[in-house]
Amino acid sequence: MRYVASLVLVLCVLVGPAFAKKARPALAIKCNELSYTAELAQCAAEDSKKLDQTMNVLLAALLKKHLHPENLNSSQKAWRAYREAECTMVMGPPPPSNGATFVIMYQDCIDEFTKARIKQFRELNRSKTIGENW
Repeated sequence: MRYVASLVLVLCVLVGPAFAKKARPALAIKCNELSYTAELAQCAAEDSKKLDQTMNVLLAALLKKHLHPENLNSSQKAWRAYREAECTMVMGPPPPSNGATFVIMYQDCIDEFTKARIKQFRELNRSKTIGENW
């Protein structure tokens, strides 16, 4: 029974667009009203993208103030590698199916590190100059 339902779903996904008269806009997902894991994963990815954008804006502002921007760039590159390695260590390897639940939990870990980095960048941006000797 599951096989038949899966086959019908796959056929609808593959063949359905061929019979569509015109493209419809994607349905807007309300992230606070979700119950499906795949939708939750999509919302988590959107939230993460917004956090990364915020961090990148703050990084750009810091680079303008920093006396040695190359040091800040190398620090950020190392931080990103650390963040990913730490979340991989905490979460363990992804399951063979690479399920949406794992993706959501992994992304949550990444987001927590990103939020901390944003806080750090905001504090650094309050300084007059960055990278000067003490």
